[in-house]
Amino acid sequence: MIVCATIVSDMKVLLVRHSSRSKPDYGHWLLPAGRMKLGESPEEALKREMKEELSLEVDVVRELTEVIDPYTKDGLINFLCTQRTSNIVTSSELEEAKWFNTNEIRGIVNINRDLKQFLLLVLDSEGRVKDSRRVV
Repeated sequence: MIVCATIVSDMKVLLVRHSSRSKPDYGHWLLPAGRMKLGESPEEALKREMKEELSLEVDVVRELTEVIDPYTKDGLINFLCTQRTSNIVTSSELEEAKWFNTNEIRGIVNINRDLKQFLLLVLDSEGRVKDSRRVV
């Protein structure tokens, strides 16, 4: 199972790109994510992965959606998160981490179409997460 974080701050969402050319999603903008380890809850795995890959401490607000990852075909749980720390330091697993507002998301070419649609559906024009659970 894969867990990923939709982290929204200052009207922007955090997206990352992997550094490994062997990854099926290399070069694409993605939500920060990682695999659960045996015995971990999804929330524990998410917090560990955000710390390992981005040096970020996060709080899980709520689950947004469960889908099949388009690259790995594994189950994926997406959580809305808030940052407890703000200084991002990417691990060697990541080439880049960047904040995008909704207008910038519209212009991204190298992003999975379903992720782009999800982000534009979930975020309002101000970059806030919509309250309605019907959109997720």
